[in-house]
Amino acid sequence: MAPDAVQTVGSWLRSHWHVCVPEGWLQACVEWLQQEAGGRPLTLPQLQQLVLEQWLQTDLRSLGMSSLPAAVSEAEKTHLQGSLCVQLDSLLDVSQPAYTQLQRLRGSERDNDLIGAATQVTQRPWEAAPSRMLMLQLTDGVQSVEAMEYRPVPQLNTRLPAGTKLLLRGPITCRLGVLLLGPQNVQVLGGEVEELLHTNTQAHVLCRALGLPEEEPAEEEAEGVPPERAEEAAPGAVEDLDDLELMASLEAVEESSLDSGYRSASMVSRAPSRPSPQQHFPLEDSAWGSPSYAPEEDFPDDDIPLEELDSVLSQHMSQEMGQGDVLPHPEPTSTISPQISVPRPLAYTRSPEREYSPHPAASERAQQRRHRGSDTVSEVEHAVVARDSPPFSYLLNLELGVPREIRVHAFVVTLKGNMRSAGGSWSLDVCLSDGSAYVDAELGDGVLAELIGFSAAEARALRRNPEGQAQVTAGIQRCQRALVDMCGIMTLRTEPQRARPLVLEVRSATQSDCLALQQRVELRRAQC
Repeated sequence: MAPDAVQTVGSWLRSHWHVCVPEGWLQACVEWLQQEAGGRPLTLPQLQQLVLEQWLQTDLRSLGMSSLPAAVSEAEKTHLQGSLCVQLDSLLDVSQPAYTQLQRLRGSERDNDLIGAATQVTQRPWEAAPSRMLMLQLTDGVQSVEAMEYRPVPQLNTRLPAGTKLLLRGPITCRLGVLLLGPQNVQVLGGEVEELLHTNTQAHVLCRALGLPEEEPAEEEAEGVPPERAEEAAPGAVEDLDDLELMASLEAVEESSLDSGYRSASMVSRAPSRPSPQQHFPLEDSAWGSPSYAPEEDFPDDDIPLEELDSVLSQHMSQEMGQGDVLPHPEPTSTISPQISVPRPLAYTRSPEREYSPHPAASERAQQRRHRGSDTVSEVEHAVVARDSPPFSYLLNLELGVPREIRVHAFVVTLKGNMRSAGGSWSLDVCLSDGSAYVDAELGDGVLAELIGFSAAEARALRRNPEGQAQVTAGIQRCQRALVDMCGIMTLRTEPQRARPLVLEVRSATQSDCLALQQRVELRRAQC
């Protein structure tokens, strides 16, 4: 091709795309494109487009043409005017923890990973969520410079391949060697560099930021399936499973997560391990008799998934308990047993260094100690009676196999199963605690119907039309939110034929309850 055609292509690159290339590279590129055409003549627009595509696939370091101002990375503050092209070597989202991003990229993210400073109770609902901020490593082929997403730039994302060419348009402020980019400053031209694709993948960048050994590219994505596509395919696969297959898959997920060393907040709340086996006994003792259940109707749509409710509950509990990888149960102060155990005074242990000689009046003092011990036992018995007086009792005082109703001030620790619709009534197994003990209980139909807004029979009738289905869904969502904050004075009924106590009512504490509790405390202080 004539030299004027090469100059025309070079002028077109500079005027339209602000691309500067060496004349020797441009001449060699044009000749190679003509050879690839096999003698077929190329029009000037075709040649221009092919040269641009070759430039997009070229590492700018091999061209050695600088477009950034000299020593721009050392300037304290400067402004870049005009337009220039640079190459994106790598980028990192610094608004999120690097470890969380790496876990998400590997497909091993857990609910616990989402617990951080942003999930604390200090984050008010009206406060804006933290926005994304990308840090970019750029080069013009000679100089390297950092750039920051000062304002959201929709054209940028973490999926851009290494070697992408960017067109920067001024004015751009540069402070301490960092370009502050906004949406009006960036245009993505495209392209990639094959050498950088293997060394500057997102997983490698995150590993370098964390100081971890860089993994092989084959380990980044399982069988070449992108993480976002795998997440999109997962819900559909779960929907095709029946209940037995779904439970089996959930157990497999829990086992694999335990092997990997990471556990979700919902898994911790449902794990059988508690502070110690002696500190928690579900109320399923033989003294309760065999449980009686009403015949369950076949309502597959009436079940609320345990994982959905439990994850919401666990996230709320993690916000109250603070940041941590594992959400332990609070240490109960006692245990549930068929008989109420009276606290015993600590036994005196004689020091081995001291030997006391017998005193003539030792027998008299022994009688005094026995008398004081009997007084202490009687005071403890009065204290136990005081703890069982209005306005509420404690789960510690719950007696097995005795039909009665008691009121306790408790909260829902975790869910023990799915919501059921049996015999025309709602039921849901939960674990309750008031700080003195754990109790596996059952939320009654009255409590759940009040939370949902419909009885089980009404919900079944409403599901037959789309409008009613939407109302039932909204009611279930209200129930989910209420279970997260469920804490108050609960009325529990125990019966010999039931395996668990039944929660008949949940209400908030009133002023009269506070006054009654204050009187009970003052009475106990007076007894002491």
